[in-house]
Amino acid sequence: MKAQVMLVALALAGGSAAAADDIEFYTTKYVGDDIAYENVGCGKPAIPALSQTKKEIKKVSDEMEAWRSCYNAYTERLASLQPVGKALPAGLAERMTPAQLAQAKNRMAQVYNAVIDEAESVAKVVMAEHSAWMAKTDEWVKLEDARQKDKQAQIDRMAREMQLDRGNARGSPLSAGGSGK
Repeated sequence: MKAQVMLVALALAGGSAAAADDIEFYTTKYVGDDIAYENVGCGKPAIPALSQTKKEIKKVSDEMEAWRSCYNAYTERLASLQPVGKALPAGLAERMTPAQLAQAKNRMAQVYNAVIDEAESVAKVVMAEHSAWMAKTDEWVKLEDARQKDKQAQIDRMAREMQLDRGNARGSPLSAGGSGK
């Protein structure tokens, strides 16, 4: 009965059944599929616990940058839909009663808030994983750098010892073919 009354009111106001369907959709059924994060295609970057090579580090960094770029574009799109109701199809707001427009805006605001919360939740997880990866990778790089410096120091020490041994061997009486007496 309520839908029929709305159709009659729309017909009198020059509206259509399609407009009535749109009004009903935005006032009672809108769920934000058009702005849902999972429909954007940003994809979550594959972040391992630790990267040990420059190639692995670059891969994670590149994936993170691609995700960040996609996420930023997504949040900019959400911001462009403000104020709430801006995304209503052209002419639909004019066909709505003030109560319908308020109801549609209220529903859209609730949906937008839920979508934003979902996107922020995903971002927090990605950023936390990235921060943990960065900390472990940086720690590993520092430890590996220290190991390489230690190895180089050992090589340098051994080279000096070998030079000293050679120098001592040249200056010893035994090295000249003598008996040492």
